[in-house]
Amino acid sequence: MPVPTLKQKRLPTCKSYLSPQSNILWSIIGTLFICVFSVSVLSAQSTEQLVHDKKYTFKVETIQPLRGMARQERPGYYTLRVTPDSVISYLPFFGRAYTANIGTSEMALEFNSTKFDYQVTDRKKGGWDITIKPRDVGKIQEVMLTIFPEGNASMRVISTERDPMSFQGVIVGKN
Repeated sequence: MPVPTLKQKRLPTCKSYLSPQSNILWSIIGTLFICVFSVSVLSAQSTEQLVHDKKYTFKVETIQPLRGMARQERPGYYTLRVTPDSVISYLPFFGRAYTANIGTSEMALEFNSTKFDYQVTDRKKGGWDITIKPRDVGKIQEVMLTIFPEGNASMRVISTERDPMSFQGVIVGKN
């Protein structure tokens, strides 16, 4: 029995399955998907207001441990939230720990601080360097953020008992 070739057997195309109405419907769904999941770019003025008012959330997109490869993350899953009266961290850790947390289920860089020093320094080419030093969390020495006018940011967390971790992401104004 001969094997059919492409000339002998006609393959179905998308046109045979989709009507013009369903093409319009899929176009609308695709546009809505893009609008919902795109990150809005902040203006420099709104970013500056968020930074100085301490009302922003840093959403992690990339994690870079001191040792090892960078990891892409789902935006918004890991966060550092800054409010006027607290800093709330939900961040992962990959790397070398100098002491072990035995019998705990919390992540290494997960903490809530209500007593912290917050210092903002303007950068020469735009943006801000922010240093946060929690005074009521013994395992974290400082959190250093570099925020750019359009809302992109990088962060470095220095711990007393673990390797430093770096994160890249975006700043959003919803707390």
